[in-house]
Amino acid sequence: MRCLGRAILLLLVLMGLLVAAWMNRDRIQQAWRDVQPTAGEVEAPATPELADAAEEKLARLRGGEQGEIALSGVELESLLRYRYAGALPGFIDSTRVRLAGDRLRVRARVPAERLPALDALGAVADFLPDTASVEIEGRLFSLDDRHAALAIDGVQIADIPIPRRLVPGLLDRLGRSPAAGLPADALAVPLPRGVAAAYVRGDSLVLVSRSARRNN
Repeated sequence: MRCLGRAILLLLVLMGLLVAAWMNRDRIQQAWRDVQPTAGEVEAPATPELADAAEEKLARLRGGEQGEIALSGVELESLLRYRYAGALPGFIDSTRVRLAGDRLRVRARVPAERLPALDALGAVADFLPDTASVEIEGRLFSLDDRHAALAIDGVQIADIPIPRRLVPGLLDRLGRSPAAGLPADALAVPLPRGVAAAYVRGDSLVLVSRSARRNN
């Protein structure tokens, strides 16, 4: 009898919630629309045209027309896909670049057999699909006059976090080259010709020309 009373009470509460939702349906629908991304907030896809626009920015920086430029994540993504695809291993696919605050996040799809950290996943590795997503998140900082450094804060394989203590060994297996002042959990990133510094600000990668750096 007690169970029956509890069931009836739950049913009444549910009915009350449904009635309240129906009476406030316009307000609820408006609240739902408010949290949905607008057309302007939908992530733009990488395109050859965006790669051209990014190349033009780089050309103005190298030519001294601008002392500083900002490249968005989708512009970087477009450059990687349509201008510098040869710089990436051929087995890397669907590269995505996101910038926020001082963070840079790169996500791509990689054949599981090419992943250098399968042993770190233990038995989970047996259940990975043939192609798995790999995500690396880090921060850029100045290393020397020819390089920036990307300090790796997190690595995920198939949405499984890799323990940070394993990151240095993982980078070594990926071919990390040591450099003076480079932490064990960081990669040296060559700066483009004519660029003296690179850093992430907001949702953009900012590149500063050598001439602008000298004038400051």
